[in-house]
Amino acid sequence: MSATFLVSIVIGAVAVFARRIEGSWTSPAVFLPAVWAGLVGAFALLFPALDEYYAGSLWILASCVAFLAGSAVAHGQLLVAPRETPRDRIRQRLPLLVPLVVLGNLAGVAEITYLFVRRGASPFSLVDIVTLVTVNRAGNYGWAQLTQRPSEWFAFVALYAGALFGGVLFRLSRHVWERVAAVLAVVFVALVFALYGSRFGALYGGSFWLAAYLSTSSLTSGEGAKDARILLRLGVIAIVILGGASVGTQVLRYWTQLDRIGWRSILADGFSFVGAFSIWFRDHGLIWSDFTWGARTFTKLVAPFGLQEAPLSSIDVDFTYSNIFTVFRDLLEDFGVVGSLVFFALGGFIARATFVALRGGRMGALPLGVLVYTFVLTSFATSVFFYTAPTAALALFAAYIGAASYRPPRRTAAALSRIPT
Repeated sequence: MSATFLVSIVIGAVAVFARRIEGSWTSPAVFLPAVWAGLVGAFALLFPALDEYYAGSLWILASCVAFLAGSAVAHGQLLVAPRETPRDRIRQRLPLLVPLVVLGNLAGVAEITYLFVRRGASPFSLVDIVTLVTVNRAGNYGWAQLTQRPSEWFAFVALYAGALFGGVLFRLSRHVWERVAAVLAVVFVALVFALYGSRFGALYGGSFWLAAYLSTSSLTSGEGAKDARILLRLGVIAIVILGGASVGTQVLRYWTQLDRIGWRSILADGFSFVGAFSIWFRDHGLIWSDFTWGARTFTKLVAPFGLQEAPLSSIDVDFTYSNIFTVFRDLLEDFGVVGSLVFFALGGFIARATFVALRGGRMGALPLGVLVYTFVLTSFATSVFFYTAPTAALALFAAYIGAASYRPPRRTAAALSRIPT
């Protein structure tokens, strides 16, 4: 058994131990090591030749432990009894939820139509792989080096926002057609960015949907007796959405080069990010000075203050290559060894406080909950703040939830009839 795979087992044990402390499988402190136990384990199996770089996996283990430590401190300070919040009560305080999801879906339809029409193809050719590859090559920023138009940027923001609202709607839906609209929100965001050749676009859109669904589930689940079932359901959805979107995008991008690249590279490419970090960590991981102070992790937030860094170049990762090194490299370059561990400890504290707030029925904690779960789901790639459109969509979602949180719930006729006169 390889050293890296043994580390993945230890990370899994941290997740099980965290479950005993947190009392819920869907707690972020459980979720982070559970995700990384799977990612590191898969990396060890798919890239056995890179087992000598297991030190990077040990750093991931240390970061998960720091995250759990911060959560444990908060657990001792925030012992609040959870309560079950009726879904209808939350739904009443979220006006225009369905129209916002539909707006995101319409943006998806418009983008798909635009991409096909630009190439003189019919949007009904979605089942024709040759047409899909042609559309992908014409719209792919890497292939054609296109400049993003303002109309496209606004459509992307609408798609990301639609995914966020779709995850909320899926949990709070009252009718089957609402669930269909909510699912379409994540289908459109994955399909549009696959056609654009952007795996990360599909990754962040899918992660937004999953994070919004999971946060809303925490808000409405009370004691969380069914949280293991929610976690299992979420895992299946994550594999289908995130894994399927990534592989689908790669297939469209490299369809004409499959003989050279091979299916092995396409299927394993997402796990090469872990390999890229492991290779880098062995030579550069222990950073004690010359920090980039958030330029990697919070790119779009700190850029106005002049904090910018050049994009990272690709490196060979056994039989493939990668220019993605996970958020662990970003944090190490930004804040160093001590600062990175402090970041995870503070993140664990904030994540636990947010989880408690959601379980206590505080709807205003939804945006922070979405951010926490999105960070966990995308931690094998880069921070969501690396891109402008998802950052803007998160800001719009936070503003909407913030306004709705201060909006008193609408009284139903039954409630009004019980008011003494």
